Amino acid sequence: MLLHIGAERSIAQDKVLVILDIKTVKKSALNREYLKQVKGKAIMVATAEEDVKSVIITEEKIYLSAISSLTLKKRIANPFAN
Repeated sequence: MLLHIGAERSIAQDKVLVILDIKTVKKSALNREYLKQVKGKAIMVATAEEDVKSVIITEEKIYLSAISSLTLKKRIANPFAN
C-alpha cells in the first residue's frame, strides 16, 4: 500500500519506520541537530518548505510533510478511508 504524504507524493507504507510530529522533533536538541545535518542532502525530501507538521522516516529517506502526523497515522491504519 502507498501512503500519500502531500505534494502529490506517496511512499510505500512498509518502508515507513516512524512518523513524528514536528513539535516533538523540535523539542529534542538531538533531533534538531540531526535534521540540520541532513537538510539539503539527498536523504531529505521536503514535500512542504513551510508549514511542516510531520517528519516521516523511511529506510532510505526522511520526508517533511505539511500533513499532520495524526492524519498520516490514520491513513496507515485505514488506507481505504482516504
